[in-house]
Amino acid sequence: MESACPSSSTIFQNQYLIEKIFNSIEGGLMWNLNIRLVCKDFNTTCLDLIEKEHRAMDFRFLDKKDENEKPMPFVNMRPIRLSNLPGYYDFLTTVAGVQIQHLTISRICELDIQEGFDFHQNLYSKLIKDGKKLKSLTGLQEFCQCCPRCSGLASHCEEFGPINEYITLFRTPKHFKRLIINDLFLEQTANNCVEAASSKEQCHKIMLKCLKDLNVTCSKLVIWVSESRDTPGARDHILLPIEVLDCLLKIWSVESAEIKLIWDILETYHEDEWFQSNFFTEFRFNDPLGSWVSYRKISHIQVDLTESILCVSDLKSFSPDWPNRLGYENLIGNIIKVFNSDEISINFPHKFDGFHVWTQACLENFLRASMIGFHRSLTMNVKLFVESFCLEVVDGKVGFDIPEEFEVLYPVKPLYLESLPEKLVTEKWIGERCRFEDKEKKLEMNVDLYALEEDFKRKRAAR
Repeated sequence: MESACPSSSTIFQNQYLIEKIFNSIEGGLMWNLNIRLVCKDFNTTCLDLIEKEHRAMDFRFLDKKDENEKPMPFVNMRPIRLSNLPGYYDFLTTVAGVQIQHLTISRICELDIQEGFDFHQNLYSKLIKDGKKLKSLTGLQEFCQCCPRCSGLASHCEEFGPINEYITLFRTPKHFKRLIINDLFLEQTANNCVEAASSKEQCHKIMLKCLKDLNVTCSKLVIWVSESRDTPGARDHILLPIEVLDCLLKIWSVESAEIKLIWDILETYHEDEWFQSNFFTEFRFNDPLGSWVSYRKISHIQVDLTESILCVSDLKSFSPDWPNRLGYENLIGNIIKVFNSDEISINFPHKFDGFHVWTQACLENFLRASMIGFHRSLTMNVKLFVESFCLEVVDGKVGFDIPEEFEVLYPVKPLYLESLPEKLVTEKWIGERCRFEDKEKKLEMNVDLYALEEDFKRKRAAR
């Protein structure tokens, strides 16, 4: 497999050029591997590209349309059958020499128990192996509840989680750039403290020691809250102990935080014995605001709703009297109360799942929600994706139908987002920023509104 001539050798060794070539071919390089055998130089360059592209791997599992459908993972946004993953890993590690550095798993809850076990086992035996180069491992622990193999890798990682109570204690202090905990971590920490204590004072001393003994600090704390735990009478957000959250924010030296609300289908068993003890104060982000006080200040909180159903539905509901509301209009007020925040950024999903959004009603809901509870000053940043019927033509220009209290400022930078129906589709979203400002209440709301470029084009053509 020798190069035909010096000029072809130069081309075949040019990674940038080869990458451009394969990006223009459907399926990319990994789905056209036979082409790499053109010559030795070309094969070497292709393998180098594969190694570079797979240092970071993102696995996403799509929602099943019915119970009999086999889950289809998307690996770095490319579909691959579950049964083909072991051979895929073998090629990456033995032929391309990939040593995984960043591994992200999304929606692993779509796998059944056996599928999840096999996926977890193959991932370790064929891809992660000793994990010495691993810097980030997130999402896998959602399935195994942070098993010994996962928790054993935490010492290598800068980003890790979600964790529960069983994570390995670190002998030397460990700092994470980004650490994910879930609602069960808070619940089980409270349960363990209550079980070992006979009084509220003793319980809080045990809590302090428990969180210190983990020997952990983190720059950013991410809290995954399930909207769909099994609770009495419904699937809902479980009660959380405010003192545990308040304590770990302080002990772990948290600088910034993110709340991620998730609708999942994992039947994870949970116990809330701590609630019966009266040693802790319970709260939920969708409860009416309580009288308790939090003393830790985290100025800026990010809210990720990209995997939410219930919270998204509540915040987009058309009326405060909407009969199916679950209380998530209290989310903003509770965040301010828990974290003493003065800036909140909310990211909505760009898929609609049958729930239609009327821009005017939606923005009016945001205003109502932002005024629940007390705040000294508040800046809200919202990223919202809407459908074509929210666009209107005014004076020959296509724009968004927004409440008169909002002022349109300027166009925002386009977003290119992947849609995963049956195959990968990259869609261009364009939009504009609008703002509401109430100087008397010290409230500023910046909303970036986006619609598909194709919808803008159709609206222009129909005017």
